[in-house]
Amino acid sequence: MLRLLGVVLVFGLVAGCAQKVDGTALPIADAPSTSRTSKRPPLPSGGRPPSTSSSRAAPSGVSLDGVVGNWEGTYTCAQGETGLKLQVSQPEGDSAPAIFEFYPVGSNPNAKAGKYRMKVAVSAGGQITFTQVEWIDQPEGYFMVDLVVSGEPKDGTMTGRVLDTSCQNFSVTRK
Repeated sequence: MLRLLGVVLVFGLVAGCAQKVDGTALPIADAPSTSRTSKRPPLPSGGRPPSTSSSRAAPSGVSLDGVVGNWEGTYTCAQGETGLKLQVSQPEGDSAPAIFEFYPVGSNPNAKAGKYRMKVAVSAGGQITFTQVEWIDQPEGYFMVDLVVSGEPKDGTMTGRVLDTSCQNFSVTRK
């Protein structure tokens, strides 16, 4: 009888593990996001670079003050080369609000235009991270992406990675 009770108890525990749980599975923070087949890069699924909760400058000496202003250039993702404007406002504590605006360029006139809000921060490792917040103008079928820059801009140019497996780098110059 005791053995039968043990089998029933183990079966009940195992059966309970197969229940459906609502929510979204997120990858480990440093794992690359999965690729999707849309015209626009997908939302990163949690693989965002960490931000620091210290002051504007990380221990590496990188500061948000160096990215404040208007930037213009391009980035490349699944939809092809796309125009990019970044508008970074004055820091508010350990982060700064920003606007990511994208638009068609001569080499890719079929790209759509749109924009969304971002939060800019300096990671503990000295990277400048641009993390998506919310849409302002979302074209159908397009998704937000995050950005990361190693160190501060140099000679009025800021280059970095677009954090999605369907994307490459971005480059903008101060306007």
